[in-house]
Amino acid sequence: MTGCLIFLHLSDIHFLKSKLGAPYDLDADLRSRLESDAASVAEQLGAPNAILISGDIAFGGEKTQYSEAKRWLDDGLCSAINGDPATV
Repeated sequence: MTGCLIFLHLSDIHFLKSKLGAPYDLDADLRSRLESDAASVAEQLGAPNAILISGDIAFGGEKTQYSEAKRWLDDGLCSAINGDPATV
């Protein structure tokens, strides 16, 4: 799709370091579904020009929570849509 700007907007992702990858990570399915849905749309429209994150990124504002959110955004979401992590 040429001549269009495509944005992916996520809000209030509330990452919890203690839960990521743990056996009781209740949000693992949600993140997986977001990746799958975003990949499906990106396949139809192309990778977004930018990924916008608003609201709370980390549950408690801890540095490790932001680090885990960044890791998922870069390695999970951007990887799923063949996007550039620099566009987040």
